[in-house]
Amino acid sequence: MTQRLGVLTLGASLVFAGSLLQLSSSAASAARAIQARTCSITRLSITVASASAAGGTEGMLIAFRNKSATTCVLQGYPKVVATRSETSSLAIPSLNTYLGGLDPGLEPPLVRLEPGRTASVVVAAGDNPRVLSSPCVNERYKAVTVSLPGQSGSKKLSAELPREATSLPSCSRVDVTPFQSGLTWFGN
Repeated sequence: MTQRLGVLTLGASLVFAGSLLQLSSSAASAARAIQARTCSITRLSITVASASAAGGTEGMLIAFRNKSATTCVLQGYPKVVATRSETSSLAIPSLNTYLGGLDPGLEPPLVRLEPGRTASVVVAAGDNPRVLSSPCVNERYKAVTVSLPGQSGSKKLSAELPREATSLPSCSRVDVTPFQSGLTWFGN
């Protein structure tokens, strides 16, 4: 009986030790994801990948491709400034817009960008004024300047919307969604 109890105790100890090894392995991979350096604007290719328009809202999908040889991470919202005729508008961080973004209630994810992988955000504005009684002279934006959270340096892009034969409108505020993995309008 004592020998049997000893074998059972040894077996339980080995199972427990195996569980600890599995936990430390997954904890180590989570730690590696967190330890990856924040992406630098100089190591990203930033482009307007696509455009869309619907219901008086027009927008662009901006792609951030990791062109370096090391993995990096993005989280939160880029700073986006839309400019036209010596006037600028800072985009308002929004979980989603009429054209895309994250499901309501979700937190901005930590996006791990391995070499060659892409993340994206949606930048959108309306061609109708938010207050219907106020007139809007829709002088379209000419450019958007994108910078990463907490970093200096920026990338200037045309505000022209590919395949839409127009550019980002200026009758309503400009919104920007958080980074999400892949090249997609909607995250879940």
